[in-house]
Amino acid sequence: MTVPWRRLDIVLERRGFAAPVRRILICSLMVGVLCSLGGLAGWQKNTALLWFGLFALFSTWNFWGIANFINKALSTGWNKNIQLRLFLGFQLRLFLTGIFVYIALVHCCAPLYAVLSGLSVSLVFVVICGGLLKK
Repeated sequence: MTVPWRRLDIVLERRGFAAPVRRILICSLMVGVLCSLGGLAGWQKNTALLWFGLFALFSTWNFWGIANFINKALSTGWNKNIQLRLFLGFQLRLFLTGIFVYIALVHCCAPLYAVLSGLSVSLVFVVICGGLLKK
């Protein structure tokens, strides 16, 4: 029986992702899920943890979507249609994330620091991993 991240690595390899990109995607997904599970575990003591975990998942979802689409576009070649689909697809993801940020901040009174730190999880993780892969 293979571990889940090894199965995910095999799926990503079949989709044409390079090895360093696969590692970053899998680790980013694991960090997002772990942040979300941590938020669920500690939400009764502090609701900021729940908001942090939820928006860490949004961050991971956005990163995963853009990485997947760029990989498809690079394998098929760039043209105007691909660029338009990339632009519209990513803008739709950002729009949906923005709606949830608005609902969380205005209607649910979520702490701003929890929302912003959750949204920055994937960005910080990718910057750190990218720096480690260059060495």
